[in-house]
Amino acid sequence: MKTVMILCLLVISKESFSTDTLGNFQLKMNFSVGYKTIYCTDNARPFFSEPNTGRPLRLMVWYPAKSVKGQKTMNFGDYFSQGPSDTTYNRYFRLLNNNEISTLNRQYFAPDSLKLVEDLKQKSTYSIANAATRNGRYPVILYCLGLNDYQQENTILCEYLASQGYIVITVPQIGRSFDKPRLTLTREDLELQKSDFEFVLHHIRQYIKSADIANVIAVGHSFGGLTAFSLSLNEANNIKAVVSLDGANTVANGIKLLKEASANPYLAKCPQLNFYKTKPPVFNLSFTDSLINAKRLNIGIPKATHFDFQNWPVYLKLAGMEDKRAGGLRTTDEAIEIYFSACLIIKEFISKALNKKLDNSVLNMPAITVAKDYQVNYNKNQNDY
Repeated sequence: MKTVMILCLLVISKESFSTDTLGNFQLKMNFSVGYKTIYCTDNARPFFSEPNTGRPLRLMVWYPAKSVKGQKTMNFGDYFSQGPSDTTYNRYFRLLNNNEISTLNRQYFAPDSLKLVEDLKQKSTYSIANAATRNGRYPVILYCLGLNDYQQENTILCEYLASQGYIVITVPQIGRSFDKPRLTLTREDLELQKSDFEFVLHHIRQYIKSADIANVIAVGHSFGGLTAFSLSLNEANNIKAVVSLDGANTVANGIKLLKEASANPYLAKCPQLNFYKTKPPVFNLSFTDSLINAKRLNIGIPKATHFDFQNWPVYLKLAGMEDKRAGGLRTTDEAIEIYFSACLIIKEFISKALNKKLDNSVLNMPAITVAKDYQVNYNKNQNDY
């Protein structure tokens, strides 16, 4: 294990922050970004509320797009309003939409959350709805949500990665029926979400011809960290790297679930990037440390909260709010720095992993500087490059 101190790099300036835009004011966007919503059905798996029907899925897909002058970008609210053209999915869409808006309202933890959400939905994004795909073949990134979180939780990261030459796909956290729409922290529901993504990998080229399914990255927040890791254990999924954003693989109940699911750490061979907050609940790196056949980059951030690895810091900034739940641990500006620095590190890590250049240079990645005792632990596996 090698531990190093990281020097200052990213600076967030007030002048660079647009109050009209949800997003990428601190990130260099290489390509235009297209976005589409795809509704499809896995007929091999039943959705128990509806006899003789398969499991419905809504794919949210970001991709490198052809640049056309004058194309209008989406507002954030458009991510919630793109319903299905096939009316058989209408009830499913209403269920998703109600759950997502309710979750987003609760995240604000404020009496005027409804107004804050409506204001947020008017903010512009970087995405262009149904834009023509840029020529080429692009690796696929599967973004795995936190437990029962909303599908739009990390649109900024998804847009950014798509602009760097990746196709980014996420699916909802949805249970087995309309009657039981929420997932639980169980082996069965971990397998359910994993199977959702495996269905996507098997069928995505029907919808996105430029998807390079021989090169796949799995990224997950919270519960999604478990999903991302589980996907990597199946060699047929072609997972080349895993990124965990304060994943449940660093807390006791998540580690217990992985063991119940027979997730053999010795089968993990692809590189692993693991962000985690170091404040309570107590983090536990025992499972990560057991991945002896994988290169591991562990980044612990003392000032981070659980939601600083998704859109949340930008919501706070746009609303002019400090996060009450942070309890003074960090300011909104510090949360912004954590989030955008993490985005830069993720991009660099993925690029190095795909090009098989994960050596000591990985320690020279962009820094998260809000904590003076910020450290990086880099573990090589037994077969160094």
